[in-house]
Amino acid sequence: MTEGIKKESTAKDIAMEYVQRIWDEKDMTAIDTLMAEEIVIHSSFGYYQGRAKMREVVSAYYSAFPDLKVSNDFIISEGDKTMIHWQASGTHLGNFKELPPRGKKISYTGVTIYRTAHEKIVEYWAYVDLHYLMQQLK
Repeated sequence: MTEGIKKESTAKDIAMEYVQRIWDEKDMTAIDTLMAEEIVIHSSFGYYQGRAKMREVVSAYYSAFPDLKVSNDFIISEGDKTMIHWQASGTHLGNFKELPPRGKKISYTGVTIYRTAHEKIVEYWAYVDLHYLMQQLK
């Protein structure tokens, strides 16, 4: 076996590392190491671009739901894209979308699609069941 040769990460490897570091480990450095500088973000809340915006979005979830846990239901990966259907749960302990904390336990589902190029996430689609989430927060 030849030492020093690094195996190229697959789209699935990169997406799974991002999920683990961001949601399991609460490691914001994953944004800088795994996402392209000008990442394109499509979400239930709007269209954004750039790592700085992704840091804002993730920070908002950390603040609103500090105990947020995310578990993957299933993963489909083909070529440069990986889709993860997931479930999240936590406690509403900080402001979220103009709603003050109420200490309620919440749970919701979503789908995230990651597109990679050159071992970075270059495009990110995150669709959350907002109707169900917002019903729980009111």
